[in-house]
Order: sequence, then C-alpha cells, then structure tokens
Amino acid sequence: MKPHTIYEPRETSRQAVKQQLVQQLETGQLTPANANLWLLLRQQAALPYLFTDQRLATLTAAFTQQTADPYTATTQALVQAAGEIIQMKKFEMDSWLS
Repeated sequence: MKPHTIYEPRETSRQAVKQQLVQQLETGQLTPANANLWLLLRQQAALPYLFTDQRLATLTAAFTQQTADPYTATTQALVQAAGEIIQMKKFEMDSWLS
C-alpha cells in the first residue's frame, strides 16, 4: 500500500466553509462548488450534525429553491453513485484488512 497523508481541517477552516455555505444559501447566490458540498453532506447524512433542525429546514428550503435545475439532479445522481462506490470500496478494504 502507498502511504498517504491525511489532512484534517482545523476548526477555523470548518467554520469558514460553513459560514460561506450559509451565506450563499441565504443570499441566493449559491455557487456550483457549494451546491456540490451541500449534496455531498446530504448524501453522507452530515447536515443534521452541522445545523439545528429549524436552521436545517430553512437552509434546505433555500437550497431546493435555488437548485431546481437539471444540473443539480444530475449532480445528485453522481453523488449517490459515488457514495455507493465509496461504501463498497470501504467494505472491500475492511474485509481485506481483517
């Protein structure tokens, strides 16, 4: 196996990304990169860990309103497929390491 360096973001970096995402959702200027981030976080069921239930409902409504286009539907399908592939690879690696 090749050695890999795993970089873990600092808390200030996490907060900056979270603030940028929220700001873009609230102002109606969501970038494709942050739309993809939202989709990835949603796919991994991570959004409830980042936002309260009320805040998440508001942000989800803003996301849905801003992304009613074919691009987002295609991206969501790709994110879902990638998530399944990653999960399968993880199980393969876990069984290989056992």
